[in-house]
Amino acid sequence: MTRILIAGGGTGGHIYPAISIAQALKKKDPLLEVHFVGTTHGLEKKIVPREGYPLHFILAGALNGVSVFRKIISLMLLPLGVVQSCILILKLRPKTILGVGGYASGPTMLAGFLLCRRLGIFEPNSYPGLTNRWLGRLVSDIFVNFEATKKFFRNAQVVGIPVRQELVSAEKVPSASSSNDPFRILIFGGSQGARGINKTVLEAVKRGGPWLQNSEIVHQIGAADFFEVKAEYTKLGKKNIESHEFLYDMPLRYSWAHLVLCRAGASTLAELAACHKASVLVPFPAASDNHQLRNAQSLEERQAAIIIEQKDFTPEKFISIVEEFRKSPLKSAQLEEKIHKFYIPKCAEKIAEKLLKDNK
Repeated sequence: MTRILIAGGGTGGHIYPAISIAQALKKKDPLLEVHFVGTTHGLEKKIVPREGYPLHFILAGALNGVSVFRKIISLMLLPLGVVQSCILILKLRPKTILGVGGYASGPTMLAGFLLCRRLGIFEPNSYPGLTNRWLGRLVSDIFVNFEATKKFFRNAQVVGIPVRQELVSAEKVPSASSSNDPFRILIFGGSQGARGINKTVLEAVKRGGPWLQNSEIVHQIGAADFFEVKAEYTKLGKKNIESHEFLYDMPLRYSWAHLVLCRAGASTLAELAACHKASVLVPFPAASDNHQLRNAQSLEERQAAIIIEQKDFTPEKFISIVEEFRKSPLKSAQLEEKIHKFYIPKCAEKIAEKLLKDNK
């Protein structure tokens, strides 16, 4: 049985492109087995089984953007994670391993190198993550989203970011008109939520006003703040606010929304581009190498999105932005048109085709 191993995860930004690649691989070769490698504390634990793919766990931790103590723990886990990955590779015998970033990617890719497997990397950010920068010299195929990213690797090819087909196929909702129809806002901070966004939006809702009376909000809060924020919404008794810990039906939610307020992970930006969504981006300030701000700036430079840095994201700013978009449907329409130009179709298919060719 022919197999391919996809290693990585942690956040939806790593997992959903990997799922798209897995779907493309299975479409091209229904007999192929695609297995995932992750950790028990990543979001892959919830998402991958729902998609029907086998998931294997190893021990791994973060090395970039964390405290010295956590870095030491991660370094201590690394040899064990590599050994676990070697055992898994010898058991499954995949010819090709694709690293998509996240904690499990490094140990699995190192094990694959030691066992002479063909290796590939998917790097969605303009500035590559630490693990991928280290692994780049060991890898046969590197798939990137930005032309500028090629300078970090010797053999990278620009393919874009894979987006789930159900997102591409989702019905596009027209921009909000200036009538009395509700203005629909989708808010999320990435797959794990965003405390800075949650607090500001909650405070704006508490203040109320005309902006809220004429709006409908769907808010993905994330696990860390879910019960606290949901309880506050419940106290306020606002029937036009819907809150969730996590949203599994993003195609429907994107289709519903007139405006999206979110972080600026590369995969999120690719989804916004595929779905023609006007967006306000609040980059995560503690993202490794500040890659979210870099990602967002690549859109703002072409007037395809609005950036508000976390330090400037206040309740007053949020309310004024909502009112500005509601009063100016043309503003939304222009952002929708310009962001869609960033969408690169058939990314997953291009990656799958190359992986299958090398897997023979």
